[in-house]
Amino acid sequence: MTPGTTTTEAIDNTAQRTMHVGPADAAVSADPKMTIETDPLGSSIAVALFDPVAHVGGVLHFLLPRSPDEAVDNGQAMFADTGLPMLIERATALGATSENLVACAAGGAELLDEGRQGVADANRSMLEDVLRQNQVKIAAEDIGGTACRTLSLSISDGAAVVRNNGKERVLWQA
Repeated sequence: MTPGTTTTEAIDNTAQRTMHVGPADAAVSADPKMTIETDPLGSSIAVALFDPVAHVGGVLHFLLPRSPDEAVDNGQAMFADTGLPMLIERATALGATSENLVACAAGGAELLDEGRQGVADANRSMLEDVLRQNQVKIAAEDIGGTACRTLSLSISDGAAVVRNNGKERVLWQA
């Protein structure tokens, strides 16, 4: 290419896009061509929120149930008690209403034989508590057991899909 020239590439506006959410991360979108998917979930839990009226959704991949008192703003997604309200706030900023939000959750596997209430159980309890406090109903879940899985959310139709051992299952769809 000659210096000072510009190339223009055609953008395919029909192409589906995927955004990955890693551990201690969250993403929200109103783009109907977007799918948000997690990295594999062990004892951590992913929560997909979707407003079927506004077609806004998001995914949080949290690792622990409760933040320490000195938690900083940039670490909110690591914890259920700070990450879930943050996800709700971000979704409403894009046009969702808390009354319409539907939650789907996956993960929370007990990967170690701990002989006591493990991280996965504590994560699940906090998930239920925080969603109840924010009046968000859990429409479907795939939590527990001993297998890792992933969760994806399609913004076009709200389909929350779990993948586990090469199999795919739709948990919920608008």
